Amino acid sequence: MKLWDLVRAQEWPFWMLFGLMIAESIFALHYHILMCNLPLADTLLLMVSLFHHQNTRGETAAPLFQRICGCVSYCAIIFVNASHALEMMTETIDKSSGHGHSHDHGSQKGHEGHEGHEHSFIDRFYSCIVPAYFVPVIVADVIIKWILLCANRLPPFSLNRPLQVFLHMLVPIAVFTLYGVGFNREMKDFPLLSYLDPVTTIFLCIISAAMIVPAFREMKPYVFADTPLFFDTDKFTNEISTQFEGIQCTHIHVYRIWPNQNFEALIHVNIEVNKSEEKWSEFASKRYSDISKFIRSALMKGGAEKVVIEPRFIDRSIDNPEWQGCVGAKCYVEDRGCCSVVNSTITTEA
Repeated sequence: MKLWDLVRAQEWPFWMLFGLMIAESIFALHYHILMCNLPLADTLLLMVSLFHHQNTRGETAAPLFQRICGCVSYCAIIFVNASHALEMMTETIDKSSGHGHSHDHGSQKGHEGHEGHEHSFIDRFYSCIVPAYFVPVIVADVIIKWILLCANRLPPFSLNRPLQVFLHMLVPIAVFTLYGVGFNREMKDFPLLSYLDPVTTIFLCIISAAMIVPAFREMKPYVFADTPLFFDTDKFTNEISTQFEGIQCTHIHVYRIWPNQNFEALIHVNIEVNKSEEKWSEFASKRYSDISKFIRSALMKGGAEKVVIEPRFIDRSIDNPEWQGCVGAKCYVEDRGCCSVVNSTITTEA
């Protein structure tokens, strides 16, 4: 797909979150304040999850890969902020040298730069913890995510609706709270306020990390190609053997397809034939056709999206038959498998 086609394929929720991500990224880079970084984790998670793609045959893993990338990015931002917060809590902050982790640095500079303007925006709405300029961004964060929640456009991440609201609104509420605590106050007058940002960040990182665990648990059976719980492999193989005499199912691999309960199946079947008979090839073809229709019909009714059946035709007239996946030269001529013709006989390439 061309880049422009990919851009046009994105829907309005993605672009709303993309604009919000840009705004939050700018503030995260400009202000070295941990509480300005945390909203970016949730926004990036949602934006990556809502990225639209062409879900065609052979690309069913793309949505799952996006969800993994979103969750990993979310955890990475949380980890970075938590590590910085722990560092701030344990190190001795040399205020006179203006340490890079002093969190009144960005907002204090903005306040001092407006000392001569008593009625300016920064003086009227100054907070020593959260910059006043960040408040409109966090308000936009709340509005956008509420709209998407009400429109059911956000992935649930294996959470019920109250927990979804809690996940997406926890950090904005904390930002508003810290802004109010530091409103029209100076760090030098209230030294303990400098610890609120890292302490709150650590607390929020622990909660956020716990909230994203169900999302990883949801992806686990798809990542490890687990067999659906409702599929009984032994029962299905016994049913095939009972329905068709001389048929043995040697291997079944059934794995779920993201994001629903549908699945794909790969099945190896041994079919006994007697190659000493003149029309064994026709018998083998019909036998395979009947078995294939039965298996596909049963699995498709159960929710299979794709079924691959690999037959092995075993000659009863010899003791140790070699692998034979073809019933005649026609499959080689029509390029249906790995057959090769050697001395007018059908063999298989190793």
